[in-house]
Amino acid sequence: MLKVEDIMTRNVMTVSPTTPLDELAWGLTQKGVSGAPVQDAGGHLLGLVTKSDLAVSIEDAEAEIR
Repeated sequence: MLKVEDIMTRNVMTVSPTTPLDELAWGLTQKGVSGAPVQDAGGHLLGLVTKSDLAVSIEDAEAEIR
């Protein structure tokens, strides 16, 4: 039976809460992944940010402009 360790991504790209969104987008594209863990300065997991989260933030920003 397959386990998570058999399919998980290794050498994961992590971001901080203050990472600029353009840097996040570039990193996700370069790594070919759909998301990244968000860590604080101590390496503690705070959450996960995904391409979907990024798309929603862009849509919200465009709606504010209109």
